[in-house]
Amino acid sequence: MQTGFIFSEFCWAFAAYAMLVFPAFFLTRKYFSASSFSLQFIAANIWGIALAVYLISIIGHFGFDFFPYVLLLCYLILLVILRKLPGSNSPLILSWKNDYILALMLLVFIVRMIPLMFVDLPHGTDPSFHLVFIQKILNEHVTPANWLPFEEIPLNYSLGMHSFIALVADFSGVVPHQIFKMGFVLFPALAAGLIATLVEKI
Repeated sequence: MQTGFIFSEFCWAFAAYAMLVFPAFFLTRKYFSASSFSLQFIAANIWGIALAVYLISIIGHFGFDFFPYVLLLCYLILLVILRKLPGSNSPLILSWKNDYILALMLLVFIVRMIPLMFVDLPHGTDPSFHLVFIQKILNEHVTPANWLPFEEIPLNYSLGMHSFIALVADFSGVVPHQIFKMGFVLFPALAAGLIATLVEKI
């Protein structure tokens, strides 16, 4: 198993991630352009992940082979929305006063990434447990309904985020455990940005 990150894999992984969440980026940019870029960035990521996971969870019951076509349909609908419905087109302006939270997020991103450069997986058995389901999704191209080949019993466990990671791995060609590790970098950075934004509003 590979240790650390390869730069090309890192780029391909985030390109696949962006492809899944970009519809939310476009809509956030169009309808919340009066807000700071940091707030747009945080909201678009969180909203994008939530919408992608919701859509993936629905499609996964029928088979992930259909998902690229559904994603293409989403982009076509997005194009119609952006062209037909009104929205603000304010210029994008970055400033330290309004967007210092991006620097905080970048700091958390870097601090969280450094330890992961030297391990196969985060310590503990939990990552291995989740990766079993991610690999099962990649093998079967559908949301698993049971514990086979381990036990022939129903699986009463939400696999939306597992499916999201599996699709990022599939689209990018990066092995699942590397994508899983990137979640330990991306999600804390987004959480830090969200908390900082909420504290600032309070």
